[in-house]
Amino acid sequence: TPELNRALEAPYPPGSLIKPIVYVSAVRAGAADRDVEIDCNGHYFGANEPFGRCWIYRSQFRFLTHSKQVGGPLPVEGAISRSCNIFFYTLADRMGLPTLTRWYREFGLGERIDCGVAREEPVRDATGAVIGTRWVGEHPGILPSERTMAEIARARDRIAPVIAGIGQGPVAWTPLQAANAYATLARGGVVRDATILRSNVSGRPPRRTGDLALDPGSCDRVLEGLRQAVAERHGTGHHVAFADRTQEPVINVPGVRVWAKTGTAQAPPLKVDDDGDGTPDRTVRELDHGWFVGLAGDARENRPRYAIAVFVEHGGSGGKCAGPVANQVIHALVQEGYLQGAARAAPGRATVRPTGDGDVEPAGGAG
Repeated sequence: TPELNRALEAPYPPGSLIKPIVYVSAVRAGAADRDVEIDCNGHYFGANEPFGRCWIYRSQFRFLTHSKQVGGPLPVEGAISRSCNIFFYTLADRMGLPTLTRWYREFGLGERIDCGVAREEPVRDATGAVIGTRWVGEHPGILPSERTMAEIARARDRIAPVIAGIGQGPVAWTPLQAANAYATLARGGVVRDATILRSNVSGRPPRRTGDLALDPGSCDRVLEGLRQAVAERHGTGHHVAFADRTQEPVINVPGVRVWAKTGTAQAPPLKVDDDGDGTPDRTVRELDHGWFVGLAGDARENRPRYAIAVFVEHGGSGGKCAGPVANQVIHALVQEGYLQGAARAAPGRATVRPTGDGDVEPAGGAG
């Protein structure tokens, strides 16, 4: 609906976008070493099970695995750039759902950012009497409740805690929360929640500031994985392939370095009203939601300056539908003077260098 600000008020499954957060959280929680390497055999619960598989382990790819591609276990850089499910299933399983959920909350899921536009409104009963209040204008996102986690534990459900590591199950965030979380990653765990209005309508400052005390080396490795996802041919955000076998790069902004992750999230069936008479004429079931979330900075500086979140409802693959939109956002950052662009720099690893206010800012979202 046009009244819904999807960037702030609509929570969506994060899908693979959550994977970098899983890794740095696992290292911080002591569930994995910074240098962890994990073998991708294509399936987590057994080759005959239809769930818990890597996205590449299917018949159309001849049941390929990422370990076969690289000739051994994957380091985190390769797991992020190739978007290996097995790597992050393993980390999520080691952490357990309560610990994973707690770290998702540390990155801002499950709470309003309070960016300046949320407001409290009265709730009235049928007589018009005020019976309470509610917040509108910004959604807190969705995380498993204590009750849900207890039910999962009682049922000895092994699947739910594992798939939460790739952003499935009772996990959802808004595009603003996605950009905000990636900005926190780029700062090495320094939390400085986004603001839209300098003086917000609630009259309160941003809710969260502080430092998650993430391992600096793990943050550096995440940035390298995000760089490879866009800059290296094997990366899921590197190029778009067309039916005639031609290819185009997803990002083509000279002089700008991008660190990003693609994501594809399961979507409910889409009912389409072709003739506008108010009655759905057909239902589309094939297209998932598409994400492209990442960071951009001038290549000469080799560090992120802006966080960008693009979400396309029922758009399909994130790299194909959301990536080109993000590319145009980055072009606009150059055209409007936020980034210099044009000056190319030699390839290299980025290093997290948190500094003062505005070090990494959410630059925009689309849906």
